[in-house]
Amino acid sequence: MRRKILAAILATCAIALTIGTTIYAFGTPDGSSHSSSPIVNYEATGTQRPSTATPQPITVTLPTGTATPQSTISLQGWMRVTVPYAMNVVFAQSDPLTGYACGNMPDATDPKNVSAYQNTLTIGITHDGGHSWVANATNITSFGCSLQINPLNPQELVMQATQLCPCSDTYDLPWYRSLSGGLSWQELTPPTGNGNVTVNIDEVAWAGSSLFMYVRHFTQTNDGLVPAYQLAISTNGGALSWLNLTSLATYHIGPPYIFDEAVSLGATLVLHLDSAPGIAHFIATSDQGKSWQYVTASGVVPDTFTVVSVDGKTLYGQTYNQNNASTSIVQSIDGGHTFTSIATIPDVPAASGQTNGNHLFFVPDGTILNADQLYTQADGNTIQLLISEWSPSTHVWQTIIANGPGLTNVSWTPSGHPLALWYATFSIDGTGNNITPPGLMYHAPA
Repeated sequence: MRRKILAAILATCAIALTIGTTIYAFGTPDGSSHSSSPIVNYEATGTQRPSTATPQPITVTLPTGTATPQSTISLQGWMRVTVPYAMNVVFAQSDPLTGYACGNMPDATDPKNVSAYQNTLTIGITHDGGHSWVANATNITSFGCSLQINPLNPQELVMQATQLCPCSDTYDLPWYRSLSGGLSWQELTPPTGNGNVTVNIDEVAWAGSSLFMYVRHFTQTNDGLVPAYQLAISTNGGALSWLNLTSLATYHIGPPYIFDEAVSLGATLVLHLDSAPGIAHFIATSDQGKSWQYVTASGVVPDTFTVVSVDGKTLYGQTYNQNNASTSIVQSIDGGHTFTSIATIPDVPAASGQTNGNHLFFVPDGTILNADQLYTQADGNTIQLLISEWSPSTHVWQTIIANGPGLTNVSWTPSGHPLALWYATFSIDGTGNNITPPGLMYHAPA
């Protein structure tokens, strides 16, 4: 089915609950085909690829500290940052020295006592790449949170206020938006008028100055609550309104409008519909939903769509070879029409053992970070994480952390080179007893 686009969702009924970044997974098979037309009108993101791919020295000095080993995980090379409330951390694509963290402030004398945490969220703000953080208390009642920043505007971000389980399909997780760089927040309220019993906002994505929200609503019938989906739009910070999607009937798309993922490509919004072996279908709009284009992808179509690169135009995905259990990275530079292999990037390294799947992070200078995470066991044993780096200067994968604690995000310098790996430490195992308090750790490349 579908997965959240936002990076760290605490509302999960899994055995272990750990902050992290999700992979964009797609697809229910569908063999239908339609004509396609190019996606146009891309808008540049504020962060451009540097003229050279050769890494330069890091110019931002990050905080220093002493890392305390936890369980069997090696924290050599990791440093702590004094952000004791951080459960999630993100950095702005268009202004890479601007970042935000969010979470609940624990009791300093008993940080593993979750019941003693503040019940309102605190927002951390940095404008120097994480060297210093300013805490901004909010009146938003929640336990946990996740953040996402407009790729073109570092002052606009949204936050999902999350909760611990119990979970249900109709469990409401409110969303908030800040147009002031995290200083003030307003709740995002879905439009009304569809006869909805309850409404959840599942995903968000920007296209230019427009914020799109993929909304799941439930209607009461004789057979119980029936889910359906709809798109809402907010332009230039305005209120949300429903998009009229009736024109999609041209492509045999109708209610309940089930899309797998929403992806921002500059001023274009791309929605993935479905996949079959060797083919995938998308719809896209570059005019705020007034018109739509249908795209049928061909070439080396990925099994999973991972992320959009920081140039705002390139879609990356991964293909999995069952014969040798290898994973390859493929890309599309034409809005999803054609995917091709990248000859200079070898198969992605994998951790030894059963994993949750790897997460890829792309940096403007062409560097790719790969995090392959082993399953957390039911007894709460700490996760093992293999982190490797592919450099455009060497064209090989190199292991930089063989047994790390986790990876939430990657930041880079204004010139587009890797600055640091970031890990939001908060986690709770399935029993609720093994708790790692909130906080931030970073690992700067050698």
